[in-house]
Amino acid sequence: NSKYKVYIIDEVHMLTPESFNALLKTLEEPPQHVIFILATTEAHKLPETIISRTQRFNFKPVDKDKTINHLKSIADKEKISVDEDALDLIADHSRGSLRDALSILDQVRNMSSPVTSQGVLDLLGLASTDSINSIVNSLENRDMPSLVTVIKSMMDQGIEAPTIAKQLGLRIRADLLDNKSLLNPETTIELLRQLIEIPASVEPAIALENVLLSTIIKSQPVN
Repeated sequence: NSKYKVYIIDEVHMLTPESFNALLKTLEEPPQHVIFILATTEAHKLPETIISRTQRFNFKPVDKDKTINHLKSIADKEKISVDEDALDLIADHSRGSLRDALSILDQVRNMSSPVTSQGVLDLLGLASTDSINSIVNSLENRDMPSLVTVIKSMMDQGIEAPTIAKQLGLRIRADLLDNKSLLNPETTIELLRQLIEIPASVEPAIALENVLLSTIIKSQPVN
């Protein structure tokens, strides 16, 4: 019943040059009843001839508080029982994407009810806050046995080394910016750099353990 017909071309930057040329003619003289929406995450790959004939709208990640409020609204309407910690965790992991946030909420809801933070952690394969805190405490206390035990326990739970490295990196970075870290700044920066490289390692689990143990050794006082 609409007076307009809307065509959405997703990932438009993947069109071939020939396709762009064919589309260009229509964009130059579009029918009055037609609206084209060209969606892309790589606008710089679009030809100038296309860019000059379109209006550009940049979409930004949704604020965390707005994401949580939207999830609460959906949960209320759908009669989904969900705790605050779970909503906070979903909002953090979705990184401003409402679509991803709703997808996570729906998947966890199908796994268990009520929706809890542990359910979200299990679905996403994430480590608990307590586990990440234990690693940080082991690093700051230079406690190698405790560190190895915590990492082994997390691995036994099926949490992958790249995931641990990412979560740990975010925690250490936050502590550094808030001046809460007990490690010296140089050691912290080097540790963050090494954690970023963990996912690309041939043996991420071994690499993670080596990085953390070497951090403890380097931070040991010299006699």
